[in-house]
Parts: sequence; C-alpha cells; structure tokens
Amino acid sequence: LCGTDTSPLLYLKTDWRFVSGLGSEHPYETGFIWHRTLGVPYLPGSSIKGLMRAWVEQWCDMDKETRKVIQRLFGSGAVEGEGVKDEAGTLIIFDALPVRVPKLELDILNPHYQPYYENSNNPPADYYSPVPIFFLTVAPYQSFCFCLAPRPGAITEDTAGDVVHGYELLESALKTIGAGGKTAVGYGVFTDDPQELAKVEQRQVKSHEKELPKEVSWRRELARLQPKNLITRLSKNWAKTKKRYGNNLDKYLEIIREIHGEKIKTWQNSTNKNEEKAYKKIFPKDAPANRGGAE
Repeated sequence: LCGTDTSPLLYLKTDWRFVSGLGSEHPYETGFIWHRTLGVPYLPGSSIKGLMRAWVEQWCDMDKETRKVIQRLFGSGAVEGEGVKDEAGTLIIFDALPVRVPKLELDILNPHYQPYYENSNNPPADYYSPVPIFFLTVAPYQSFCFCLAPRPGAITEDTAGDVVHGYELLESALKTIGAGGKTAVGYGVFTDDPQELAKVEQRQVKSHEKELPKEVSWRRELARLQPKNLITRLSKNWAKTKKRYGNNLDKYLEIIREIHGEKIKTWQNSTNKNEEKAYKKIFPKDAPANRGGAE
C-alpha cells in the first residue's frame, strides 16, 4: 500500500498488537481510525511527530544542544520575552501506512466495577459481574512503513543530516515506547522487519536493472540463473525464449556461452534429452541439429 523504491522509508513490523485512535468517538467508547482514502488502519503523521518529540523530551538527556535540535526538527511556537520565533521544523512527517492490508484481531476490555464507575457511592467490590467490551486491533507482525522528508528550503549544510537523525529518533521511539493506544501494556511496539527489507532491496535491484543496457541486465540475470532453469529455458521453453529475445537472440545466446559455456559442454553426450537440447542451442555447429530446428 505504501512506499516507492527510490525514497527512503523505514520498514518495521508490529511486535504485538497495535491500535490507533482508541480514544476517538465510538458507540462503545473504543475508537479505531481508518485511512479515509485507503480504508486501512494507519498512524497519523501528527501522532508520529508527537511520539518523536516525547521520546526526545522525556527519554533523552535534555541539554541545551538537544533543545536546539528539537526546535530545528519539529519547529516551535513563538514565546514572548524569550526571543523564540514561530517557525516550522525541517522535517515533514507522513502518515504511517501498512505495507499491505493488515490482519485484524479482536481484543477485550473487561471492567469488573461498572456500578462503582457509574456511582462512586457503590463499593468497588469483586462480586459485580464483568462487562466485556470488544475492540479492534491490528494483529502482531504486520508490516508498516514510515516516511520522513526534508521541508523544501529548510535543508542547508548545517541541517543536511536532519532526516537521518529523524529516522534514528523515530526508530528508537517505536522500538522502545511504542505508538498508538495502550502502550503501557505493550501495545504499539515495533521491531525490525528483515523480510520486508529484503523484498524492498529486491525490487530496487530489479528497478535498477530495467534502467541498465539490455546486455548488462542479461549478464546479471544469467549469472544468477540456476542450471536447471537454464536447461528449461533452452529446451521446454525454447519457443518462449525465441519470442522474448527476437532479433537479439544471437547476442543473448552468446552471453550464455560466455557465462555458462563450460557447464553446458558437459551436456553434449548427456542421456538427459533436455540437457542435450540445451547444448545444441548453444553449440549448434557441434550438433547435428541447429538451434532453429523443430525441437
């Protein structure tokens, strides 16, 4: 649902349940916010900004230099008599979105003392019947992406590292104190998502290869190709291979000879028919049938 392969993004997954908007209006007084366009749970950018600022102010050493960093990153309101100007921060903080449609789970609030909460004259006794209240949460291990960007015109030589610094603060806050509601009981804590990072890196490689000259892209792809897949490409799927590379087929086969030639030579007298066919396609002069045959 989110992200590009060129802009920097932070990918993390929920370590346990996550709920956003629990305090918003709801008939059961257990709110849950949905993205108005995508219809999925999300974490508003304003909440992320508050989380980052709270992390710095309440959990980090607040010296004079740190206060300057806070003011620079997140901006500040004017303070009369102290010479503090009303200015925007250097960071743009976007909403955090799930990478794909997340799984949801029901959780339960189970107050035991409803008569006491309704009327303090009643004792908070254990003989009252519990009143379970169900509410929605995002399930554990759901991937989210977080994005920060520099505010146009705000980045100078002195503030060039602000986005990186912002990501460091954000990651520390998400992994330590969590985001959203019920963080005191472990909700909203995030952890690393190596699987999603691997997918992103793979997409970036493919995107980069599309921009490379065809021959360079072919060489990289063939260097990673397993022999069994190469055999299939040159035998069972030969018609598809010819159609795919068209007028560039000879050049493609030449690159295969350069990279896999020594291995393919071992298939010359193979009892495996597909290996023999693959050999004939790459070394047609040494075989009774050429690569344009009816195989």
